[in-house]
Amino acid sequence: MTKEQPVTIVMIEDDEGHARLIEKNIRRAGISNAIHHFVDGTSALSYLYSDPAGPAHGGPALVLLDLNLPDIYGEDVCQRIRENPLTENLPVLILTGKASGGLSARCLNGGADDYLSKPFDIEELKLRVQGAIKRSERENRRERILLVASRLFNAKGIDTTSLDEIASDLGTNKKALYRYVGDKQALISACYERAFKIAFFISDETGRLGLSAADEMDLQQRTHALAQQNPDICPLRHLSGLDALSPQARSSVLDAAGRFTAISRARATAAQREGDMRGMDVEAFLLLGTGPSAWLGKPLRDHDVSQRAQTAESVADFVKLGLAPLPGGVGQS
Repeated sequence: MTKEQPVTIVMIEDDEGHARLIEKNIRRAGISNAIHHFVDGTSALSYLYSDPAGPAHGGPALVLLDLNLPDIYGEDVCQRIRENPLTENLPVLILTGKASGGLSARCLNGGADDYLSKPFDIEELKLRVQGAIKRSERENRRERILLVASRLFNAKGIDTTSLDEIASDLGTNKKALYRYVGDKQALISACYERAFKIAFFISDETGRLGLSAADEMDLQQRTHALAQQNPDICPLRHLSGLDALSPQARSSVLDAAGRFTAISRARATAAQREGDMRGMDVEAFLLLGTGPSAWLGKPLRDHDVSQRAQTAESVADFVKLGLAPLPGGVGQS
């Protein structure tokens, strides 16, 4: 596959002396990948999710993580990485001075891929980091396939998009698609799994902000609309191409759709109860509410980033206006 970026090593270590020693040993091991050093969890997470070159925007990376950070405990950083669908597959290698079997097990159970205690053997460090780099490259290739496939499926339709077209857009061949994902049915299933992970993550994060039900619905709509228009995210449009799936895969998609609909139903019902949403048939609203999302799933290839964001915001504004209570309580149930 062409145009692949080299894996960036994200080192999160508050001790400058330890950081220099780690980088020195990595270089002595013959590993030349770029190293981005952060002294706290907050700045590292900002890079992971906000920097245009960061992993959340498609840059492959692995994380070397110290547990004893000044602002956020290392285990919490690892949890944040694992909870976000844009970074959940990043290799995380714990580097800490605490040598404890119990701590090691806790880190691995918390989502870390590997664990090394300081001082560490150079050869062991080399093998662990090289292994993590290979995994990051493999996961990034798979994510690129799912991203491009989702984008083409949304633009052209699943039935009319061939594996050859997806491979051509990636600059590779069908063999690579089969190697990293599988046949077309497996590819559609994986794109759906990715889309629902993004949707549930947006929903969960929205629900943690202490907003009213109506504001939760609005923020969720806006965030999802922006995700649909973001070329680095672009989740598969929901409930398209179901006929191409096996009965088992179709059942899995419909189950996820049902769980997501239940969350939306609860929010809409609460918004009506609180007087922040006009009286309407909630089930009809849930059915019609897929329209804007379906339209946004079609990429606006001739628009730049600001235009796509403006389009997403305009659609979200339109939906919000349509849900707002009418003056004087007209239409309230």
